[in-house]
Amino acid sequence: MDIERINPELRRLYRWLPHLRMDRRWLLRLMRRLPAPRASQGTASVTVEDHSLAHAGVRIYRPTRQAHGAALLWIHGGGMIIGSVSQNDRECIRYANELGILVASVAYRLAPEHPFPAPLDDCFEVWEWLTSRAGELAIEPERIVVSGQSAGGGLAASLAQKVCDAGGPQPAGQALFCPMLDDRTAARRELD
Repeated sequence: MDIERINPELRRLYRWLPHLRMDRRWLLRLMRRLPAPRASQGTASVTVEDHSLAHAGVRIYRPTRQAHGAALLWIHGGGMIIGSVSQNDRECIRYANELGILVASVAYRLAPEHPFPAPLDDCFEVWEWLTSRAGELAIEPERIVVSGQSAGGGLAASLAQKVCDAGGPQPAGQALFCPMLDDRTAARRELD
């Protein structure tokens, strides 16, 4: 990065920062070194099943004692360039167990091979799949909350808007965890 392109007030600080090459290959190598998350207690009371759709995938976490027709549509983080449906298995199992609800986690396509809006389209594909199969999944379409973390939080917010624009069943709410919402930081060449 050209230091002249950095705000003058931040240049002095920049000189002291370690210069890391944080490309996709580096991030994937780092993720492989991290220990796999341990399953939480009580996983036997949740069944996990994967489904492949036209472009997306969805992992369903179904508690053996599904209390009511509510559901959570979870979208993982990772800047839309890394991450997977399995990275939040522990949390999704816990949500299903503790809340007694079905949790659906989206496996969306990642950039750079599949730039935006492909991830959003995949989330919408899963939304339509969930709402169209509400009866067999024992959920009520109007009781689905969309949720996600970081990039997944941004996708959840975008999904709520896309669903609103499309009509049909609307999300019961949004639970966004540190959502990536600021479009000023999205894929701008001058930030490279």
